[in-house]
Amino acid sequence: MRINTSTAFDANGKWWLPELDSEKKQGKLFYNPIGPSKLHLQDSFYSSMDSPQALIIHGQLNDGQFCTLIETYSTNITSYFGSGETSSQIIFNKAYIGSDLLSSPDPMCESLTVGYSYLDSWLNKSPIEETRISMSEGSIKYKKLNDIVIKLTNLKTKLTIFTNPISHTDGNSVSLTIDSKIFIRPRKKQKLSWFLDISYKLRIMLTLLVGRPVSISNLYLTLGKKRYVENGKIRFIGFPGSFIFSQSGQINSKDETIYPWDMAFPFTEIEDSIDKIFNNWFNKSESIQSVYDLFFIISIGSKLPIDFKFITLLQSIEAYSRYRGQNEYLSRDEYAPFFDTMCSSIPDEILNDHREALKARLRYGNQFSLRKRLNILLGGLDLRILNQLEISKSEFIGKVVDTRNYLTHRDDINRNNILTIGERHDYTKVLHLILNYFLFIELGISERKIIGKITHPNFLRNSRY
Repeated sequence: MRINTSTAFDANGKWWLPELDSEKKQGKLFYNPIGPSKLHLQDSFYSSMDSPQALIIHGQLNDGQFCTLIETYSTNITSYFGSGETSSQIIFNKAYIGSDLLSSPDPMCESLTVGYSYLDSWLNKSPIEETRISMSEGSIKYKKLNDIVIKLTNLKTKLTIFTNPISHTDGNSVSLTIDSKIFIRPRKKQKLSWFLDISYKLRIMLTLLVGRPVSISNLYLTLGKKRYVENGKIRFIGFPGSFIFSQSGQINSKDETIYPWDMAFPFTEIEDSIDKIFNNWFNKSESIQSVYDLFFIISIGSKLPIDFKFITLLQSIEAYSRYRGQNEYLSRDEYAPFFDTMCSSIPDEILNDHREALKARLRYGNQFSLRKRLNILLGGLDLRILNQLEISKSEFIGKVVDTRNYLTHRDDINRNNILTIGERHDYTKVLHLILNYFLFIELGISERKIIGKITHPNFLRNSRY
């Protein structure tokens, strides 16, 4: 069975707990790419709903493949009195399907091959060469595309982007489709969680570069190499298995069409600096992770309420401002005596819980306000971008701050200055593009290219956020 992470499927099989491998139960697996995924058993591993959570459950599907369910817990156990029959339902978060069973929920692995929606379109490379000699004569030639090899220096890991052709014949015609994937191979074995983290960060980066929510279409995990003998010689081969898990956000079909001119930065536009871009992304991932995560939440959350998007984008921009070191009006040493003076000035009759609340506010009184952060960040934008967005800097910041304060605290003081629902949609799109700009800068894409892209009339119009 060929597994596609972005497609739901079901499969029958036998299931057991690792410590009870002689007690196999019949059951059916139901995988949902946006969750939850379930195992329906015609029996139960436990006697009650108070059963402990099982880290892994082993199984063998009817097609012969082995399966390991990871992070499982029972949600429903039903006993039918009189017949003595029992059924149960188990939720699982992840699963490995292949020729092996996992002995651990986080095993050591050699490599991971991962496919992403829009990866083929992002690469925009065709292996087909057409030569036309005349109106009635010509030739079509397939030429294998060269792999794209990227070395992640700090992670001691090699990424290989490769492309496989898939041909289709119906008797009258032959067609060829391209299937691209990224092969992740560290210098030494890493835990499964490490590989999943890499694939998640690649998903976010591709979402940024494509300008659409990117999803994982398939994952093939190689645990290690198995020994076998061929013609009297000892050989080793790795057997990749499929890894499935529920993904957050929109799941995109690989059949969806998107053209390079609809993307933020297709591969061909940044090919000359692709090593630097990938390394910048992963080298900065720890210090800027909160910005990445908040950006991704907004990017994949097409059905999220506009006010949630608005506030989350501002949280992301504030986090980016802190990452840039734009944090305090005074140094901590300079602020300390002011803090002590203000705390000592709190009247004695103030109740203790109120007193502590005031101290907490004063403790953060040296932190830059949102207004200050936006002033600094927008002050660093090229005027051509501000002109393209058709915003007045002071008016934009004032309305954004007042609206955030109202939505967060329901503060009616400046309610007359807050954005209407329609304006919130427009301002949210602008905030998203501003965040895009700074993330492109962090990737190491030249400012000239970024300005040229963002100031293009199609960029704002094609934005899906």
